[in-house]
Amino acid sequence: MENQEAKSPPWDIFIHLFALIALYLSIYAVVELLFSYIALAFPDPLDWQWYRPHETIRWSLAFLVIFFPAYWWSWRQIEGDLAANPGKRRLRVRTFPIYLTLCLAGLLILCDLAYLVYYFLDGDLTVRFLLKVGALLAVAAGVMWFYLTALRREPGSMPALTVAFVWCATVAVLAIAVAGFATTGSPFKIRLARLDVKRIDDIAAIFRHVRDYAREMNQMPTTLDQVASAGYMDGKPPVDPETQAPYEYRVTGPGSIEICADFQVAQDAKSIKEAYYADMASYQHGGNLMEGDWAHGAGHFCFSRTVIVGRHPNSVSSAPAAAQAPQPKP
Repeated sequence: MENQEAKSPPWDIFIHLFALIALYLSIYAVVELLFSYIALAFPDPLDWQWYRPHETIRWSLAFLVIFFPAYWWSWRQIEGDLAANPGKRRLRVRTFPIYLTLCLAGLLILCDLAYLVYYFLDGDLTVRFLLKVGALLAVAAGVMWFYLTALRREPGSMPALTVAFVWCATVAVLAIAVAGFATTGSPFKIRLARLDVKRIDDIAAIFRHVRDYAREMNQMPTTLDQVASAGYMDGKPPVDPETQAPYEYRVTGPGSIEICADFQVAQDAKSIKEAYYADMASYQHGGNLMEGDWAHGAGHFCFSRTVIVGRHPNSVSSAPAAAQAPQPKP
C-alpha cells in the first residue's frame, strides 16, 4: 500500500498548514508565559517601568487556550489520515512542515546556546537568565525530538515513549495555563481593579485642576463645581465610573485638600502602574497618575495633598502628603 501513489487533496494542504500555524503560536504562547513567570519570580531592576508581565500573561494565555487545542485537533486528524493512508507519509505537504519545524527548532537551540555563551563571557549570568535559557531549550528540544520521531516511525499506532511524551507535554501545557489563571486572577477581579485605576486617574486629574485653580485664582476652591465653572475642567467634574456618584472633595487646611472614593480592591503602586500602562492611550499622559503615592486599600479611602495658593510658593510646601489610612464612611 505504501508504494502506491498517494494523492494530496486540498484538505491535506489546509490541515498541515493549519497545524503548523497553531503549533508555532502555541510555542510562542508557552515561551512567553514561562518568561513572564520567571520575570515575576526574579524581577530585574533594569526592566522598563512600563513592562507589564500580567498583561503579557493574559495575552499569551488567550493564545494558548485557543491555539493549543486547535493544534491537538489538527494533529489527531493528520495522524488518523496517515493511519488510513500510509502512502501519504512521504508527501511533501507532510514532510515540508516537519523539516521546516526541525530547522527552526535547531536554530532556536543554537541561538539559545549562543546567548548563554555570550552572557557567560560577559560575566552577566543570573538565575533569571539561566532559567529563561533552560525554558527555551526545553521547549525547542521537545519539539525537535517529537518531529524527528514522527519522521522515523511508521504510520499507525504510536510507540509507548511517544505516547508518554504527548501526554506529558499536554499536562505541562495545562499546568502552564492554570498557573496563568492563578497569576492574573479572575476576570471579575481584574475588571474591578481597572475600575479602581479609572478612579485614581479621575482623582489625579481633580488634584491637578485644583492645583491650577489655586495657583491662578490665588484662592482655594471650596467645591469642584467652582473649578469646573472657571474653565479648569472639560465640562462637569468627573464622577465614579461605576456608581456615577461625585467624588468627595473637601478643603482640610489653608493649603491642603482631601479627595475620597470607594475602591473595590486593594492595590499597591506597582499594580496601579501596570494596569495604567496596559492602556496605551492612557500611557500618553501617564505622568499625571504618577504624581504622588496612589496606593490604596479596599473600601472608602481618602488621599490628602498639599496645594500651593497663588504664584509665590514661599509659605506652603508643594510636596504631596502621604496617603491617609482608610476612612470609615459616616
